[in-house]
Amino acid sequence: MSPEAKQRLNAFLKLLGGQTEEKTGNAANAEEPAGFEDLLEKASKSLNPEAGPPPATSGNRANGATETAAPLDSFTRIIEAFRKLKTTFGAPKDADNKETGEPEKKTDEISGPAEGGASVGTDLANEKVDIEGLNGKLRQALVSISDEYSDGFGVFTEDHIANVTEDNAYWENEGDGMKIRDGVKPSDAVKDMFANPDEYSFECASSVVALSLKAQLEVLGEDRFNEVYENGLVINGWEDSAISGAEVNRRAEPGETILGKETVNGDLAPFSFDRGDELIPGDIYYFDQAGDASSYYQGWNVIYLGETDDGKHRFWTMEGIEEVELVDEDGALTPKEDDSLLSGFYLGASRTDPNGGYFS
Repeated sequence: MSPEAKQRLNAFLKLLGGQTEEKTGNAANAEEPAGFEDLLEKASKSLNPEAGPPPATSGNRANGATETAAPLDSFTRIIEAFRKLKTTFGAPKDADNKETGEPEKKTDEISGPAEGGASVGTDLANEKVDIEGLNGKLRQALVSISDEYSDGFGVFTEDHIANVTEDNAYWENEGDGMKIRDGVKPSDAVKDMFANPDEYSFECASSVVALSLKAQLEVLGEDRFNEVYENGLVINGWEDSAISGAEVNRRAEPGETILGKETVNGDLAPFSFDRGDELIPGDIYYFDQAGDASSYYQGWNVIYLGETDDGKHRFWTMEGIEEVELVDEDGALTPKEDDSLLSGFYLGASRTDPNGGYFS
């Protein structure tokens, strides 16, 4: 920052200092200082007379992107940041000291992309973006990676949940899964999986976790990814995984009949558009088999990749991409094709977005 810029910034901070310092220690009970908006506009004009008041921020968002009416110079960005901090002083009060207007909507926020990471819907490295915005980027990355590994990933195993060869320099086996070795960067460990996939074996859940980790690495960048997993990284199916809990996870009642088989405890209810279920490219789904809740072939974890021009649905499985026509059989969606890997299974009412441990 130039000396002139520092001088102007110090002047702005000095102007606001008296209004903010005494409030920060007890923000929850503090009232909004009178004339806050006027103070911001006055500060804006005094620092940059030609700029006028900060441009309004559009409420329309696409993948978390924040649209502005015009490019922001460094000082109006600062002012806009302080404007956002106005919420620290509490909701506006009426004459009877009662809160007015709609309750403030609480949104979880995370910092923007680390250097080397993909854009996350903002042009400022230190801007805040919402979780759904980053999820959009993760979904896009996961679809792209799935297409890249269209023939599947890793070696299917029935003996472990995730396993690596003994001489691997990045991972070591632990129980039914595997973890990164001490002193290894998580980003290097993930990159080795995709550089040498024949050294790794998975069942279907762990293979989806592996692809999701690669998507996170591509979107977040190495530095931030390593910060997220600085306490270690484990691949062991859904247990200790980099994937958060399912957004949708409805179970069938034991004794129901789905595709001619009787359900048992643990079976999913069928996916249903009528109940609001959605197929979102980049999200993780499950094709279930009624009556089996214990074998390695009880179902398939899949990544939805979207719909083709002829109405078929594309799903990534660890053995390759399946393009299937989903048909309704007594309330359950199942592939019409008899030769599909997913034939005989029904699409379950389970959907997981790829946000991972980054938001845990």
